[in-house]
Amino acid sequence: MKKNLIWILSLVLLLTFFAAPASASTSFSDTNASEVQKLAQDGIVKGKSPGVFSPRSTLTRAEAATMIARAINADGKNGKSSFDDARGHWAEGEIAEMERRGIINGYGDQTFRPNADISRQEMTTVLSRAFTYNPIKGSFFTDVKPDSFYYKFIRELGDAQIVNGYQDGTYRPKETITRIDFSYMVARTLYSEFSATVDSVALGNAKSTGVVTSSGNLNVRPSPSTEYSALGSIPRGTTVSIHEREGNWALVSTKDIRGYVSLSFIDEDGEKEEEVDNSGPGKVIAEGKVVNANNLNVRTGPGTSNDRVGTIPNGTTVNVHELLSGWAKVSTDSVTGYVSLYYLQIIDPEAASSLQGKTVVIDAGHGGNDPGAVANGLQEKEINLDVSLRLETRLKAAGANVVMTRRSDWYPSLAERVRVANNAKADIFISVHANAAGATSASGTETFFDAAYWGGDSKKLAENLQTEMIDKLKTRDRGVKQQGFYVIRNTTMPSVLVELGFMTNKAEADRMKTNSFRNAAADALYEGTVNYFK
Repeated sequence: MKKNLIWILSLVLLLTFFAAPASASTSFSDTNASEVQKLAQDGIVKGKSPGVFSPRSTLTRAEAATMIARAINADGKNGKSSFDDARGHWAEGEIAEMERRGIINGYGDQTFRPNADISRQEMTTVLSRAFTYNPIKGSFFTDVKPDSFYYKFIRELGDAQIVNGYQDGTYRPKETITRIDFSYMVARTLYSEFSATVDSVALGNAKSTGVVTSSGNLNVRPSPSTEYSALGSIPRGTTVSIHEREGNWALVSTKDIRGYVSLSFIDEDGEKEEEVDNSGPGKVIAEGKVVNANNLNVRTGPGTSNDRVGTIPNGTTVNVHELLSGWAKVSTDSVTGYVSLYYLQIIDPEAASSLQGKTVVIDAGHGGNDPGAVANGLQEKEINLDVSLRLETRLKAAGANVVMTRRSDWYPSLAERVRVANNAKADIFISVHANAAGATSASGTETFFDAAYWGGDSKKLAENLQTEMIDKLKTRDRGVKQQGFYVIRNTTMPSVLVELGFMTNKAEADRMKTNSFRNAAADALYEGTVNYFK
């Protein structure tokens, strides 16, 4: 009798939450979320009791299994679970079907724990296994580490605008998920009219960088107005990525926080400082033209911490005397100093270069919360960016128009990198990487291309770059290979991905730490590009 009573009560719970609604006009007194209404109309959820959804109640693993089963039209009515603690449960059939499909697994002690709450990180894993997602906009969360098991699942759903984070850039992966939040995720997955505004660091392609100049910490707000309370603050002297502007406000990010700050306290341009020669303008090596800035700041040295000595209006032609990583020493009749290369187009009419006027997109792989490979004291993202910036300097000096997918330590999604290249109508695309392998003996340099667009030209570009890298880096030649990596498969111009060497090989890693290797890599990529355009 007791078992019969338990079975009846369980059946009532199943029918009240997950049974198909009585009519398409199903509504709830405690939520008017259109996502919930849509799911209810399609028979995927129903309230806990008539007219009551209980949106803030936590979701159990059994409820999640049943909801996913309904969403993918998986019939679990006659399924038998292999988990002892799921047998006889009202959701046993759906649990068995999810188990069979590899969507929701049990625990190491061979239990399923159907009545346990499901966490936000577990939920992203379930959805990733149940559905296919395409990246829309880059996202990363400051509290989800790259070595976490759940990292790739959370990033996947963040990039697809399925999951939300919080305004401080965190995801809080171990927190339990509520019925309303899970409903949002499923609705965004099933219906194109719904999408998340992902509160994460580094949304959108960074347009420039800047340094905080406020006397103390600079307040960061969720919207461009002082009417909103501060989410936190950024210390004076911190370099930030600038993603967009709205009036006198900028959407900025660091590795710790994202939000709006007043532009009155941001000093734009620049990357790292280098030693400079202030003895005079020196020899003119090229001409340049100021672009992308109304008035370009001129500084005493190559870095935003150096004092400003004046400005140069947009469109002004300048003499170029020296090129450093990301900076140029320039002069006009009225001012001499250093400017960011981001705002300068090099013009060298005497160079007779095959690069003059060509648009080259350089993609420094990984970045931000995605370090890429990590081995022997190196992070791949740092090598990729350093070599890419050195290559940019060389290409600009030869008259090329260079577009960088990133100029600092942040993560643009793969889709954003492709979008930058395609929107730039680039002549070629080069993605810079360093390699890793399980076997520490693996070594050498290789270049990949894809034949989806401009297959023959992509192969030619790959061969030119590979030849120069082997010559200048003196590494083992692993050859040119065809492979459909996302960024070279979806860019609509000749595109390649280069692997400079193996960070997991101690000897090659030690070389990669040196300026001589990085300069040789930049020289090789430059020479290979010149040869391709000849």
